[in-house]
Amino acid sequence: MPKVFQKIKDFFNKNAFREASNFFFLFAFMFLIVIVIMNLGTILNNLQYTIGKSLPGKIEIVGEAAMTKSAKAKPSPQINSILIPKIKAKAPIVVSQSDKEKDVLLALKEGVVLYPSFSRPGEKGTVIISGHSSPHIFYFYRGKYNTIFTLLYKLVRGDKIIVYYNNEKFTYKTINKYYFSPSKEIEQQKEKPLLLLVTCYPPGTDWKRVVIEAELIKN
Repeated sequence: MPKVFQKIKDFFNKNAFREASNFFFLFAFMFLIVIVIMNLGTILNNLQYTIGKSLPGKIEIVGEAAMTKSAKAKPSPQINSILIPKIKAKAPIVVSQSDKEKDVLLALKEGVVLYPSFSRPGEKGTVIISGHSSPHIFYFYRGKYNTIFTLLYKLVRGDKIIVYYNNEKFTYKTINKYYFSPSKEIEQQKEKPLLLLVTCYPPGTDWKRVVIEAELIKN
């Protein structure tokens, strides 16, 4: 009799394990689908960039309003904006009300954000501009520029960054790229005119920040 009970117990244990396994794989699959849907723009931008490099001039850039069809295209100098030819990205520059996260997130709905407590383009000191690499998890904080900096990590030494600010054009050249924790604070310096472009990395996560450091050059 005890053997019968043991067999019954083993049977239910196997079924329970099988059901738990099925539930886990189903949950993992659904979670993956949600992640892909939320980051579809990010995935498409990376795909377009990769294809565009192998077929230059043959691919039409589509999707985000933040993307330009040609590296030669540029916004009007009257508009505070940024243009990064290599990754075909352009967006308005918005000065947030403060450096607080809430104010920055609200400003990011309208473009990329210039941190008000740091220097302005063209000045000596550190200019910080941040942008989204993927849509924010909360729909309220999403805008037209959810993936403007998706390809920011593709920039390397020598790549140009053009900034239009207060009816002036400033050209920066990439000199460095590094990564750090979101909790780390960026310190101001007043010795030379530097531009830091900041976004979340890898795209679709909040794990780290990728920073592109660029120096001001003469036009």
